[in-house]
Amino acid sequence: MKTGRWVAAAGLMTLIAGLAQANPMAEHPDCEQKLCPINPPVIGDPAIWIQDPVAMIMAGDQTGSPPDSPSNRVDPNISSSPWSGVCQLTLGGGASCTGVPISRFHILSAGHCVDFDDNGTNDVGTNVVVRFNFNGSGSTIIGSAGIASVDVHPDYTGFANPTVNDDLIIITLNQPLPSFIPIYPVFTGNAANGTIITAVGYGRTGFGDVGDTIGGNSSIKRVGQNRVEQFFNDEEGSGSVEIFQYDFDGPTGATNCIGGATLGNDIETSVGSGDSGGPSFLQVGNKLHTWGINTFGTSCIAPPPLFGSLGGGILVNGYLSWIGDFIPPSPFALVSPADGAMGVNVSPHLDWERADFANSYRVRISQDPGMADIVLDETLNGASMHELQLTEGVNQLEAATTYYWTVFALNSNGETESESGPFEFLTNAPGDLNFDGMVNGTDIAILLSVWGSNGAGTSADLNGDGVVNGSDLATLLSNWS
Repeated sequence: MKTGRWVAAAGLMTLIAGLAQANPMAEHPDCEQKLCPINPPVIGDPAIWIQDPVAMIMAGDQTGSPPDSPSNRVDPNISSSPWSGVCQLTLGGGASCTGVPISRFHILSAGHCVDFDDNGTNDVGTNVVVRFNFNGSGSTIIGSAGIASVDVHPDYTGFANPTVNDDLIIITLNQPLPSFIPIYPVFTGNAANGTIITAVGYGRTGFGDVGDTIGGNSSIKRVGQNRVEQFFNDEEGSGSVEIFQYDFDGPTGATNCIGGATLGNDIETSVGSGDSGGPSFLQVGNKLHTWGINTFGTSCIAPPPLFGSLGGGILVNGYLSWIGDFIPPSPFALVSPADGAMGVNVSPHLDWERADFANSYRVRISQDPGMADIVLDETLNGASMHELQLTEGVNQLEAATTYYWTVFALNSNGETESESGPFEFLTNAPGDLNFDGMVNGTDIAILLSVWGSNGAGTSADLNGDGVVNGSDLATLLSNWS
């Protein structure tokens, strides 16, 4: 949430705490799906939802077990950190938020970060400074001249209306981010209750039993986790799920607002001032995905950011259509043939990961590691077309030859090459019967084991005449490694 904007936030805490005393929970009457709200808080004035809390990323109880401190939550700002791509935003010359790169040209953050008068419009234009601490403080800074546009979600109406839905912006850069800055693709799967997310942000911090005690810093990002336990639907009636919410559990059950045990005194967190627009991550396989954008906090048993309060934000998979209007396909990887594979069939089956937001794929094969000499260049239309089978006699490759292959995912916003770059493989030589990239005594042993037999169905019939005999042995010896 933006700093320097909510000057009356402390005064609002008394009002919030008072409203929260009346029946803070109730069953939602219309929901049957797991993504619907479960025991959503009942708050008399919905505007209370969107008042900025006082602080984040919060640490646990300093005297708890295990003891915790805000210093324990600090990311080291080194290139090997999984959070090294999370950036700090300075907006309109003073307000502070957090952002996350979802492509080389695009940063996702919260709409209210640029909406100073809470009416749903951009009040800063492109006056945004993006600061990455990838490899030390301020290792990459992009000034306002590097910002092409700042687009607020068209349905965002501002906190004065009020609503927490649609609170998103996409910041488009004039130049791509350096290749060493990680990109965190948006999560496109199904969200589920109980999901454990990791929140990262540059905001204020403190202790859950005391409150915020330390201001935000453009070079210090902190990390914590929480368990998502409530979801809320599109307020415009589409039925899509757009909002997530969690509670900030302390070490005792007296601070448990929604349910579910704490993740631990030194793990559980909540978010607040300066953390708005920051990511809530979910790891899928070996890759971090932008699961949500942190945007709000509110009271339940206690006011934010204390134990017993609530936090939450925007679930990005409810906004995929809008996001897809801006970004090129998401990063993806090649699968097979694996890099360095040997003994690959001259008519190989190529396979790669599906790239989110891709409309087509372009496959290239070359004998040159720089991909200058292209021997195959084929485009496959359709988002599901993420494999290609080469055909014998049509586009088969040469035997015993080293090749390099790569894939580009394409849509109307651009192209994304597989993040692993070209993979290398060696096609099989005639006589390499065990496909280890060499023709040697092991292959002779295989051939002799089926000597004189019908060649049908065996790779030892090297000349295809239907019998394994001296002609096949001669072919094998002629390709001896």
